[in-house]
Amino acid sequence: MSERPVSIRDGRISEAGGSAIDLSGTYVLPGIIDLHGDAFERQVAPRPSAVFPLDQALRATDCEAAVHGVTTAWMAQSWSWEGGLRGPDATARLLDALEIYRQTALIDLRVQLRIETHTIDTLDTLKDVIVAHGMDYAVFNDHLPEARQKSRGFPVDQAAAQPAGERVHHHDHQHDQNDVIGHFFPILLRDDRLR
Repeated sequence: MSERPVSIRDGRISEAGGSAIDLSGTYVLPGIIDLHGDAFERQVAPRPSAVFPLDQALRATDCEAAVHGVTTAWMAQSWSWEGGLRGPDATARLLDALEIYRQTALIDLRVQLRIETHTIDTLDTLKDVIVAHGMDYAVFNDHLPEARQKSRGFPVDQAAAQPAGERVHHHDHQHDQNDVIGHFFPILLRDDRLR
């Protein structure tokens, strides 16, 4: 760290110039970038029976991040077979709400799509959402083994697994994650809208 005069111009740290303020004993740092924020889920639903409106959850997330020096934050949002607040419909609602909220946001709020690999049947909708909202960050997840472990050895619920486009018995054994992503990712790349 160096001690020298700096200025803030257009929201950025720049060379010294302009009026002086003595900030001795403090740090002037660039904004923090949060690449994967799970706290948003807590803002939407602090308890399963207490779901807040998305605009209120976005405001709480925005204010909390700004107070802690975050200037850009990607809220991790699932695109999952789990449904509820992690399902594709909830993701679409969040993205629509964020488009409206951005007009008054304190920081640059974005969404990181956490795409469950077993949602291949939603691929067309997923591509449409990515294009419509200019999504720039996605990761692939496979939470079925974790769900199976939590069920203490009972088979994964067929109602959750079968709409995901794969037969339940395929989930009962270890599969190669790269094969699933290897199938999903090239299909996304072939869509001219996503290039």
